[in-house]
Amino acid sequence: MGGAQLLLQFSPVRNSGLFSNHWIEHRLPLEPEWEELREQAAAALVELTELWQEKRNRVELYGNEPTLEVEFIQPVLRALGWRYDYQTFLRGDKPDYAIFDNDADYDAALRAGKHEQAYWDYPTLLADAKAWHVNLDRPLRVKNRREYPPEQIERYLRASNLRFGILTNGGNWRLYPGELQREQSRFETFLEGD
Repeated sequence: MGGAQLLLQFSPVRNSGLFSNHWIEHRLPLEPEWEELREQAAAALVELTELWQEKRNRVELYGNEPTLEVEFIQPVLRALGWRYDYQTFLRGDKPDYAIFDNDADYDAALRAGKHEQAYWDYPTLLADAKAWHVNLDRPLRVKNRREYPPEQIERYLRASNLRFGILTNGGNWRLYPGELQREQSRFETFLEGD
């Protein structure tokens, strides 16, 4: 199989300036993890496809963010093999998820304390979810002011010092960087899967 891509039943990934297209198309398949994780990725894809087949006619009907999270977003995170902590705390904010690579980091974060800044030394990334109908590019009313969803992720990333954050409405999943390079635009630099 070599560097051949898995055939996805989902829309293609959209790179909005987060990584170089050359790296994604030509260099990424040469990384050792590409082959090492191929079987895990294939199993996750099967699980995600089955989950989508089961939930596809319901996601729009859930109506609110918490139901979408329990019924769809959390199962997606588990299918991807991530350990997560739900409803976290970060300098007065509440990102929906702290995501960990392993149980040891999760346990260390819990020992540090959910309300402590040291908690954020252990997650790999953070994530925030919106309701299915929320457009990730339109402002929302947050605490009596307008705020774009990417603005919220940017604030969480600055406060946590994590390298990446995920923003999703269940349909669109975006990976945002914690730091932008000089040529990258705020809110417009992400990798998106549908």
